[in-house]
Amino acid sequence: MKLLLLVLGFALVLGCGGAGEKSVELKRQSVIQYVEADTTGRTILIANLLTRLPEGWSEGDITADRQKARLEIEQVEGDPEPGQVEMFFFGLDEERIAIEINRWYGQFLQPGYRPTVEVARREEFDSVDGMRVLLTWFPGTFKQVRRRGDPEDSVKPEWMCLSAVVWTPDGPWYFRGSGPKCTMRANFGKMKEFLENLVFVVM
Repeated sequence: MKLLLLVLGFALVLGCGGAGEKSVELKRQSVIQYVEADTTGRTILIANLLTRLPEGWSEGDITADRQKARLEIEQVEGDPEPGQVEMFFFGLDEERIAIEINRWYGQFLQPGYRPTVEVARREEFDSVDGMRVLLTWFPGTFKQVRRRGDPEDSVKPEWMCLSAVVWTPDGPWYFRGSGPKCTMRANFGKMKEFLENLVFVVM
């Protein structure tokens, strides 16, 4: 039923006299567009991936050159900042999957210098469109490499990674989620539903 509603909503956009070409102003070349047939404004198109935007999530500015889009996750009370989901796509190169996942592991420090791969949990499932999804999550201290203008690397304790790889017909997409542990734990179900609702749209 979710798949049918999403596809019908997108079909309405394509059939409304070019309405599908209209969207909110894209932020720094973000690939996110909003489906106008959805009066709630929660159905979005990420390049050619259609899904529902969870409550408490919103589009954020792109903060890295390779990002295709970024979503912000509303922080829970007591957390220092919002969570985020960064989206990346590098084409058909499936050999990059292991590289990206290992990069996620390497960004987090564990007590006693335990390898993050030993504490990470993984779950595989299919989206409503039959695309394979690998979801991985783990807590730790996040070490963020300095960016332009930052005086030094930043270290964030009590952080959590909640990230996924989605195998689409065009190649794997990467959804790198991170943020304060309480916020990310509170949004675990929303993240999974967001991924389960993904539908590949042939443009």
